[in-house]
Amino acid sequence: MDVHRLTSRPLAVPEIGRGRYARRLGGARDGQGAHPSSRPSVPRGRIIGPMSPAGLVLALLAAAPSASPLPPAVAREVRSAEARHLAVGLAARFPGGPVLARYRAAAPMRPASVMKLLTAACALERLGPAYRFDTEFVARGTPDAGGTLHGPLWAVGGGDPLLRAEDLWAALRELRALGLRRIEGPLVGDAGRLEAAGRPPSWPAERAPDPYDAEQGALSLAWNSVEAIVRPAGRRGAPAAVGLFPVRAGIEVVNSVRTADATRIEVSVTRRPDGRARLALRGTIGLGSPPFRRWVRLEDPAAAFLAAAAELAPAAGIELAGGVDRGTAPPDARPLGRRASPDLATVIRALLKHSLNGAAETVLRGLAAADGVPRASTGDGLLRLRECLAAWKVPLRGLELRDGSGLAPSDRLTADALVSVLLRAWERPAWGPELLVALPRAGEDGSLAGRLGGLRGRLRAKTGSLRGVAALAGYAWTRGGRPVAFAVLVNGAADRPAPTGVADRLARAIVAAADELEISPDPSR
Repeated sequence: MDVHRLTSRPLAVPEIGRGRYARRLGGARDGQGAHPSSRPSVPRGRIIGPMSPAGLVLALLAAAPSASPLPPAVAREVRSAEARHLAVGLAARFPGGPVLARYRAAAPMRPASVMKLLTAACALERLGPAYRFDTEFVARGTPDAGGTLHGPLWAVGGGDPLLRAEDLWAALRELRALGLRRIEGPLVGDAGRLEAAGRPPSWPAERAPDPYDAEQGALSLAWNSVEAIVRPAGRRGAPAAVGLFPVRAGIEVVNSVRTADATRIEVSVTRRPDGRARLALRGTIGLGSPPFRRWVRLEDPAAAFLAAAAELAPAAGIELAGGVDRGTAPPDARPLGRRASPDLATVIRALLKHSLNGAAETVLRGLAAADGVPRASTGDGLLRLRECLAAWKVPLRGLELRDGSGLAPSDRLTADALVSVLLRAWERPAWGPELLVALPRAGEDGSLAGRLGGLRGRLRAKTGSLRGVAALAGYAWTRGGRPVAFAVLVNGAADRPAPTGVADRLARAIVAAADELEISPDPSR
């Protein structure tokens, strides 16, 4: 069976209330158990709305058929979710085999971070698992016999999403080992491979101080974030001490925290005129308490990178006589050094297991940069993502792709689209296994480390979680070892916590339904 034809013909299984459901595929119209005219249509290419989050949920609930072609265990969880005014969309299918469950699988819903699954799959398909985002150090000349470079040294960012302070230190030490001791011109940061650093225009205007909301660029360090560490003094009323890790440069600290009886610290990050971040810490820390630790975002990533380089270079044995600057490397500049990034497969594992927004957005833009697009933008990357989905015959109706990470409030995906991508990955030996091992393992690691422990060893999935949104998409295995590709999307009111427990119960029900079928293992996997 063509795994891309998930919605190209009517697919159904018998309705709720028939006990142990049959394995045959039926003929419900539109694959939803109800005539298409009974559900509101979604024009192609249009964002759902305008309406309030609560209105969206009510509209989605109203679109649901009264009787759904679902396994009984899944149907019970759907009814329970809808009784709490939550909208549910789900799909599950055996690769190369029948549909296990579909419920409003074509309904566009907010996906949160399961959007990263599409970004990762498209990057693996177009770039290949071995692709790298190297950072190059180039100059017009070479150091003289005394180790002096007479002119600038350009650091050309390749959009490495995982570049760490340790990597910058190692690159500087390698340049020192090659004989470089002094740079008379400035160290120039060239971040022109990607568009000017910033956040996708679709992200919420209100910003959080956390790293998930950091700006991205071609020249970035440590996820464009630092860890602030606050330690109490030895007496009440005395100022607390503040440290930064891994480097101090690139951020101004305004500390008004005092030692007191309890810890209550407020954190905010603002932008200075020079592009650097200003971190304000207010409140109290308890006398004798352990350190207060909080990772916070920085502002302009290239400014932070250059500030860190200026801090580390003297310790590495290199004098920056000309300071640091911003600019574009000339075409005739020759390589002096290179810091190789991890390969794309490693980047994708970090991106999916830990749900790194900045990495997802950088990889998305990198899709266009790899095609030679100068100053590749979010829009350029989304064009490549849409090309991937079209080539894979993913059902596109109702999809709204606004970023690569899922933080944009206007993002919309369907359960059908997610399962189609998962099925595509399953049949792609060149990169499908890399996507599989990158998914968090139930009860073991990543964003599933504390969830779904009863399915340890039997489920790998990307999670999504925002206010009022929870999602899971990945693979599960029956007790007999047969794989199931599945997606669960749960949307509620935006002023409510993420309904992760509901998504987890639906995932358990899908696995239980697959077990009930008692299908023997697929010998081809």
